[in-house]
Amino acid sequence: MNVRSGRFATDHSRLSRPLAAAVACWMLLVSQSSAADWLQAAGDAARTGHSPDEPRPPYRLLWNKTWKGEVFTNTNQPIIVSGVLYVASNNGVVHALKAATGKELWTADVDGPVTHALASDGKRIFAATLAGTVHALGAADGKEHWKTKVSRRGFSAAPLLMEPAGRDGEARLFIGNRDGAFYAISAETGAVLWRLDTGAPIRQTAAGADGKIVFVNDAMVAFCADTATGEALWKTEIPGGSVRDYWPVIHTGRVIIRTAEAGARELLHMPETLQKRFFWPAGKGGKGPFKARTEADVVGREQDMLVQYFKEFPFVRTFIVLNLADGREPYTAGVYGGCSNTGTYAPPVVAGDGNVYCMSRTSAADRGFINITHLYLGRFDVKTGRMTRPILCGWRDVGQTLFGIKGPLFKTSSWKMISDETVALSSGGNLVFGMRNEGGAGAVDVRTKRHWPLPGFSSNYRTDMQSSANVLSISGKYIAYTASLRNVICIEGN
Repeated sequence: MNVRSGRFATDHSRLSRPLAAAVACWMLLVSQSSAADWLQAAGDAARTGHSPDEPRPPYRLLWNKTWKGEVFTNTNQPIIVSGVLYVASNNGVVHALKAATGKELWTADVDGPVTHALASDGKRIFAATLAGTVHALGAADGKEHWKTKVSRRGFSAAPLLMEPAGRDGEARLFIGNRDGAFYAISAETGAVLWRLDTGAPIRQTAAGADGKIVFVNDAMVAFCADTATGEALWKTEIPGGSVRDYWPVIHTGRVIIRTAEAGARELLHMPETLQKRFFWPAGKGGKGPFKARTEADVVGREQDMLVQYFKEFPFVRTFIVLNLADGREPYTAGVYGGCSNTGTYAPPVVAGDGNVYCMSRTSAADRGFINITHLYLGRFDVKTGRMTRPILCGWRDVGQTLFGIKGPLFKTSSWKMISDETVALSSGGNLVFGMRNEGGAGAVDVRTKRHWPLPGFSSNYRTDMQSSANVLSISGKYIAYTASLRNVICIEGN
């Protein structure tokens, strides 16, 4: 089984040579034209937020559906399987919709609210509820295959679907519970296979790779568990105040964890130290210690000062990188914050070029004001812990100063992806898609820096009613998300 997308298997030895060649050609055409399924939160087990499909502009709104009395929070990320969109609500209803038209194919009631993404193995849809139950429903008809009561404390995370190391074909669901335990559940039968007690509620969705699972509990301890046995391989305390709503990202042997600050606005230490010591005083626009004016400033001296600040005040860090092998921190990353109302900063994504992209704050503004809104999307080097290439900035004063009208280093975003609201990312091919809580959605090509707004978003579809932001789901030419606590929206690209 491949839990990223469907695959075809044919025994060519039983066919004549011409027929075998024809079948092979047909399979190649199918594999080239078929869409990759978005089977779980962030698309895959490693939570890279990536789809190999690259829906390009022009974009058009296919449909926008509202259900009376239903609630779809920003964490109710849709999944897309074989052209069908599945999304669950806080009312405990699972919906199956044809992605091309929005036609409802079936609905199914489960035992309690579902506040996060579903998961699928192509045959079944898996839902974890606040009632502490896990359900397996038929993807074609919504009929219940099994239901398991795990804990009365309930699930505030999305299930992770993957195969344990050395057990090909035996898919399992992995999910943490508010009772403080992390569970492995058979995708075939619903049986609980093992549990790992952590001592604090778990409200973060787990990520998995190389036979390992990584998650963080509410005590801000990162755990790595063996997929087959549940043995804790390592645990590491990390800074920050919360990891709820999102997930770690695993890439090239590193684990990237985004957190919320340890206190309200970093306990005011950022304006007290970082802004006044290193950057132009906010609002004065005059002389100051430093202001980034070139790309070399942004990726060089500015990050040197950020790292220096983090070493002095480690509790304000919100971008943590650990080794998957041993849980150790290889470096202090030069990334400060991102966009967030009050919740956890959204995780980075991996684009089709194999690089990690994320947000960071910069002093490259008309007044060198780093501590609220002036941010950029850039490439993060997981080997060194540094931002290495600025891509996009969302505020015009930034684009028109450092990035220049005649020859900008960054492209100023017409859809204002960067702000002080939460911004979540996903990627399709070499396009990075962003959803800003308060203002809109868009795409940027990481190769050319060219960017486009997405349709279907207006003040009527605001997503800033809660701290987290939508992660756009991508499959084939379809892009889908929830908004305004009541809408499910699907966009089509080329």
